[in-house]
Amino acid sequence: MASFELPIPPHPEQTAIVEYLDAQTAKIDAVISAARREIELLHEYRERLIADVVAGKVDVREVAAQLPEEPETPEEEPESLYGEVANDEPEEAKDEEAPDAEA
Repeated sequence: MASFELPIPPHPEQTAIVEYLDAQTAKIDAVISAARREIELLHEYRERLIADVVAGKVDVREVAAQLPEEPETPEEEPESLYGEVANDEPEEAKDEEAPDAEA
């Protein structure tokens, strides 16, 4: 291994590469931070809205009346983002395990 030559860019080029990567990761970190903050604010808004509806501070009857009717038969469920998980376990075994999970 000691006889192999490894190409290493000159020091100024290494510095330029590091500066570029630092700038790009800083942008990515800023976007991630902003997204996390938005999620946090949405959770707070949701909790506050639920509290206001329960307390009667917000009347949702008009909005609820405008919602479309749900179909009589449920449509096909959308596929999971991860696809179907293969399970070779027979249906009978699944039914037997269900009561244990509730306890």
